[in-house]
Amino acid sequence: MNSVNATSAPGAQRRAPSKSRFGHIQRIGQDHYRVFWRESGKTRSKQLYGSLDDAERLLASKRLGAAPPSPSMRLERYWDSVVLPSCDGLATRTRQGYGDLWGRLVRPCLGRCAVSSIGRADVQRCIDAVSSPETQRAVFRLIRKIMNRAVSDGLADRNPCDRYIELRPQRRRPKRLLAAAEVVPWLRSIDSSKYAPVMVAALGAGLRVEEACALDWEDVRFAERGGRAYCAIRVSKAIVTVRGGSEMKEPKTALSRRVAVMGEPFASALRRHAASGPLCRRADGGRTQPATVTRNFRLWCESNGVDYIQPRNLRSTFATLHGEAGSPDSLVSLAMGHSDGTTRGTHYQASTEAGLVAIADSLTRYLDGSVTDDVTPMFDFTR
Repeated sequence: MNSVNATSAPGAQRRAPSKSRFGHIQRIGQDHYRVFWRESGKTRSKQLYGSLDDAERLLASKRLGAAPPSPSMRLERYWDSVVLPSCDGLATRTRQGYGDLWGRLVRPCLGRCAVSSIGRADVQRCIDAVSSPETQRAVFRLIRKIMNRAVSDGLADRNPCDRYIELRPQRRRPKRLLAAAEVVPWLRSIDSSKYAPVMVAALGAGLRVEEACALDWEDVRFAERGGRAYCAIRVSKAIVTVRGGSEMKEPKTALSRRVAVMGEPFASALRRHAASGPLCRRADGGRTQPATVTRNFRLWCESNGVDYIQPRNLRSTFATLHGEAGSPDSLVSLAMGHSDGTTRGTHYQASTEAGLVAIADSLTRYLDGSVTDDVTPMFDFTR
């Protein structure tokens, strides 16, 4: 192909609509939804052009029916009747996470409070009851989400979740990353592991763990130029661990749908494992979920005397090595599936094969000092 454009990649996974006893929201297309709800014993629906938030509001209004919420409504009833149904359009893991936080930490503290009476002191009391700084922030985000909707629905005058809420400082733990001199020896040390293809994809292409675990060999292309091997990986789906198993979903953001290119030593390391089906599969042929890969890879490393690097830290290693190699930030960000935050990166910079090969060569040059200057397109996903 002449350029790498992840938005045109086939195989996109549409998230299955989530359902509740009252109703659910189905995504039909970009800014296009169908809202289903139960009324008088029958299932009714309405198409809506707008945002997911608009669809959630419509479902919430149908759920409340002729009895609109009042400021004296308790938060637990507001959650059950308005907020929880509005979560039906969210990813399963996000929805389950909200439900866990609500049931364990928010409802016991604020559930019986009238929505209109909840103030900053109430929120702070709920936050202070949580010991983990990370969980504190998750609880704060959930309460802020609930109260933002309450303000929009006219149940509260203002959101009490402001900048004056005090949170415990987060503990920044140092990440174990691979240094440039460690990359080739580490790749050799994991070559006999069944999880090696996922780790090579995460390290060499900067993939998220859930993206690497969702890959099939049909998403991978190999090519050679000037005696050097290259590999392109199409990222069009992700697999996440949810309660009760795993779920295939679309990539995290629109920019996450992409193609990433890696050169040596990663391309050869991945090609040695080339097969068909999922990059990482169970004994029965099914796809291995991320939590299982992470746990079993750690156990494999411990049993084989290999230095264990957390899979998520391989993506950080990718970014760090490219920074050391002098690769342009905008191209590295696109390869990783996000913008560099600049106007150029957000609105103008395109992900092309030439740019992706350039940073792959930059990293190869940094690791072993030899690249090719040929710019002929090598990869074609249209076949």
